[in-house]
Amino acid sequence: MSPYLMPQFLNSTSKDSSDVSILSEPPSTDLPTYLNSTNLSLTYNTSAHFTIHYTDSGTNVVFNASDRINGVPRYVVELGNLFEYTWTTEVENYGFKGPLDGDITNDLKNRLHVYIRNIDTTLGSTYPFAINTSTGKGLANISHTFIEIENDFDGFVGSREGLMNVTTAHEFFGADLLKLG
Repeated sequence: MSPYLMPQFLNSTSKDSSDVSILSEPPSTDLPTYLNSTNLSLTYNTSAHFTIHYTDSGTNVVFNASDRINGVPRYVVELGNLFEYTWTTEVENYGFKGPLDGDITNDLKNRLHVYIRNIDTTLGSTYPFAINTSTGKGLANISHTFIEIENDFDGFVGSREGLMNVTTAHEFFGADLLKLG
């Protein structure tokens, strides 16, 4: 969550759902409007926990999109593997609860969604996807989170591989913390 939104969200005493409308889950698509407009038309499901949204053309094209593993850009597969490794480390080995709620009946299918796009100003971000306004206010009422991650890590200091490792671990931990409240 952005440094601007987090304090406002945490310190709010209102239980009016209109106060959190900017963070609310869209009713029909389960995709944040601004991400929906980035034309991330392709998806890759990792073995267990993640759906990665990406494109192989245009402004948000993933790094080296023509280098593929079974038809999927290597960059996307490697990010997926890193996120699964992070899940294993943080949830299974360290005992964190994990950011998913077990609900497979909604459009999210109990998967953490990752959006690869040309962010340029940051390596990645984690946001609340939906807030359960029927139970009140606060981080404990977040029903889902989603992660945005840089499409190529160009222009940042460090190796692409190192930045991918650090960013996946950092953003996953953020998703876990947002869900746990």
